[in-house]
Amino acid sequence: MIALNILMFLTALDTTIVASTYITIASEFQSMDHAQWIINSYLITTTATQPLYGKISDITGRVQTIVAAVVLFLGGSIMCAMSTSLGMLIASRCVQGLGGGGLMTLVSVVLGDILSERERGKWVGLFAATWGVTSAIAPVIGGAIVRNTTWRIIFWINVPICAIATAIILLLLRLPKPKGSLKDKLLRVDFLGSVISMLGIVLFLLALTWGGTEYSWGSLLVVSCLVSGIGMLGAFVMVEWRIPREPLMPLRLLKSRNIALSSFSFLFFGAAVYGPIMFIPQWAIIVKNASNIESGLYLLPMMVALIISATASGLVMSSTGRYREIIWLSGVLLVIGNSLLVMLDQNASLAKIIGPLFVTGLGFGCANQSLSIVEQANAAVKDMATATTLGLFLRSVGAIIVVAVLSSVMQNSLAPLLQEIMARFPEFIDELSAVAKDQSQLHSPSIPEEVRGLVIGAYMKAMRSSFIALIPFTAVYLLLTLGIQHKALEKFQKHSDEIEMK
Repeated sequence: MIALNILMFLTALDTTIVASTYITIASEFQSMDHAQWIINSYLITTTATQPLYGKISDITGRVQTIVAAVVLFLGGSIMCAMSTSLGMLIASRCVQGLGGGGLMTLVSVVLGDILSERERGKWVGLFAATWGVTSAIAPVIGGAIVRNTTWRIIFWINVPICAIATAIILLLLRLPKPKGSLKDKLLRVDFLGSVISMLGIVLFLLALTWGGTEYSWGSLLVVSCLVSGIGMLGAFVMVEWRIPREPLMPLRLLKSRNIALSSFSFLFFGAAVYGPIMFIPQWAIIVKNASNIESGLYLLPMMVALIISATASGLVMSSTGRYREIIWLSGVLLVIGNSLLVMLDQNASLAKIIGPLFVTGLGFGCANQSLSIVEQANAAVKDMATATTLGLFLRSVGAIIVVAVLSSVMQNSLAPLLQEIMARFPEFIDELSAVAKDQSQLHSPSIPEEVRGLVIGAYMKAMRSSFIALIPFTAVYLLLTLGIQHKALEKFQKHSDEIEMK
């Protein structure tokens, strides 16, 4: 459990630590226009590789696959720390993301291997606490490192952590090994499906990342990526249906009502919870004049609530064997919490900020692990890893989709408002253009109080439009969860006859 918790820590750390430092890093390389790709490159490759790890670990073994993921993550971290240009750093973050996708998914898979369905609930709180606390403090740690030393330390600190995790995994983690020779295992790998799915996912996510920000949604590049990505994913479905002996993503999984509903619930759940995670710090920087470090602390109520509800829901699942009501409660809480975000404004009191985020955090914690347990409980042992990674993959896709949609809504609302301000104060066009790229510049002394107040009001109106756009995602999540059927969680662990215990 120590090794798995360390992997969870690494996953949360590198997902959020760069959030408060990427502007500083890009500024050092004098390439602010591409600063966001320090984050996007990692998110895209992490998401694209998640579906692969479940089936690969079924074929090659969990321990071997975890170690391979850690090695990739470690190599990418070292490359990031030694980067001499922004392009090299972005490429290195891609390598880091290739390993990060495995760290993110294999923790849940291994928990399914070593614990019964009921026992997993008892450990939900511990892993939720690790994820929540790390996500909350990582931006603060990153900001402190950049302020007092070099940003490269952010990536160097992964080296000893990866070394410790790998040593513990190799020495203490004892899991069943798949049968068969290396040749037999290679013949079982769905290489064609893996390549097609990776290409399709990357193209689709690139379109979502570029659309409405660096390029218009109607641009040739965005449309080409979107159409090509959807086409490749369609081809992937056909390949999985017809060709491989062991498909990467068996379509039979979706014949299970609970697996299908929980997987698509994960898609909208990812949107519902990552919308606030991405936009509340931005709101704090613009409206509350928070620093990059302080902005991350605005999420603390959400993370505290996540720990509380994840622990409580885990204990309830362990003692009762029921999960459906907990997931329903999650949907109700998320709808209430995200709807209340619309009330935020320039004069929001501390209670007005904490309340919605705490409610959203309670909903987050109730379902973050519960949905995975639904998939594991309703899948055959041989499909457990694949079902788990499918849900986690769709959660990540939901996060990227909601950021793309909310960003587009915000920019479409903001652009005409900023143009009006620029027309009224043409002498500050350069300063306002700088604010559009880096919102922390809004509180620069060069911008008069009158202009700053108008710009803050414009951003607040635009962000309120984004919060309104978040509500339908949350509502769809709630509606999907209502169809989940009850299946009592087992008290005893099941083992597949396709593995040998060693």
